[in-house]
Amino acid sequence: VHEEGIRRISSSVKKSLTRGQDPWQRLEAAMIAHLEALLGSGNYVWAVIKNPPQRSALAGPRLIKLRDDYERIFVDLISALPLFSSLAKRYVRLIILGAMNSTPTWYRAGGDEPEEIAKAFVQVLRYGETP
Repeated sequence: VHEEGIRRISSSVKKSLTRGQDPWQRLEAAMIAHLEALLGSGNYVWAVIKNPPQRSALAGPRLIKLRDDYERIFVDLISALPLFSSLAKRYVRLIILGAMNSTPTWYRAGGDEPEEIAKAFVQVLRYGETP
């Protein structure tokens, strides 16, 4: 279940990335796809967030590799951003993934759509404020 959830999120995010977009647009597209998969794909994706892989579990190393491969997408996206050189990009990635992965705890259907949420997150990262 966990493996299928990671595959679904990864597939959505990879499909969202278009060459030629500027780095901020690529990050925004990836975040929209991540949130849409997380908030609309049912139990497979939710299992990824609620039950992180354990190194000691039988499938743990394989699942951790899948997770690390997925996070590498965001490593690459963030490394392309024109951020202050003093900013630790590792922590930017953790902030982004943590913020997105916490949305199921507060998200309510009928509220802001995943696209609006992702755009607001990017605005905060880019400009320090929301529109």
